[in-house]
Amino acid sequence: MKLLEFLSQPRVILISFLAMILLGASMGMLQNAMGGLELLDMYTDVESTGQQLQKMTADVRKTHLAGTLTLDVAFPIASAAFLAGALFRFAPRGWAFWLSWLPMLGALLDLIENVTVVMALRGNLAILPLKSVLTTAKFGCVVTSMGLVTVCLAGRLVHAILVRRTQTPPPPAT
Repeated sequence: MKLLEFLSQPRVILISFLAMILLGASMGMLQNAMGGLELLDMYTDVESTGQQLQKMTADVRKTHLAGTLTLDVAFPIASAAFLAGALFRFAPRGWAFWLSWLPMLGALLDLIENVTVVMALRGNLAILPLKSVLTTAKFGCVVTSMGLVTVCLAGRLVHAILVRRTQTPPPPAT
C-alpha cells in the first residue's frame, strides 16, 4: 500500500511519465542502431519472431542484447510506476488498489519476457513459444492499464465539470 501511495504522488507520476517517454524514445534510437529492425519484444507469434531473428547479424544481436538488458529493464519499471500511480490516484476508491496491480503484473511479465529474448538472441529458439505467451500477456496488461487510466482520467474530468457547474452561482437576473 505504501508503494502505491508513493507512486500516486503527482510528482512521482510526472517523473515516471517523463522517464517512460524518454526511455521509449531511446528504444526508437536502439531500433535505428539495429538497422531499423524491430525489437523481438514487438512480436507475439513464434514464426514472426523466428523470421526477425534470422534477419539479425551477430552485431545487431549484440546491440539488441545490450538494449534488452538496459533500456528494456528500465522501461517497464517506469511505465508500471506511471500507470500504477495514475490508477491508484484516479480510479474509484474501491477499485484503485486492485487496478493498480495490473501494470505491475505487466512489468513483471515484461521482465520475464526479457529473459526469453536474451535466450533467443543467444540461439535458444526453443524458448520462443514461452516468449510468445509472455509477450501477448504483457501487451494485454499494458494496453488494458492504459485504457483504464484513460477512462479514470475522463471520469474525473467529467465529475469535476459537473461539480463545478452545480457550484457556480447563476448569473444575476437583469
